[in-house]
Amino acid sequence: MMRRPAWLALGVAIGVGGTLWTEQQVKKTLRQAKDRLAPDQLAADALAGVRQRLRAAVSAAREAREERAAELWRELDPPPANGRPGAVPPPPAVKAPQTNGLRGGGTTHR
Repeated sequence: MMRRPAWLALGVAIGVGGTLWTEQQVKKTLRQAKDRLAPDQLAADALAGVRQRLRAAVSAAREAREERAAELWRELDPPPANGRPGAVPPPPAVKAPQTNGLRGGGTTHR
């Protein structure tokens, strides 16, 4: 007969311990949520997100700028003619000046 009161006491102790532990965990979670949802913390998180997106945009712009600069340098400095180092590339084609149909090169002086 002494077994039943012992098991009852053990059950009560486990129940009380579990209840107290659960209560602490819930309070801890609520405290963390309150801290995360505070206006100053929300503003800091939003600012961090903006900062991260801004850094990504600046990085992408730098990459595009460097790629475009390399492209332009390749256009200005073409590879040697016939693949031989020191060979001079042919001069670029010269376009004739455009005129508007008037004599004297298309300009009028008043």
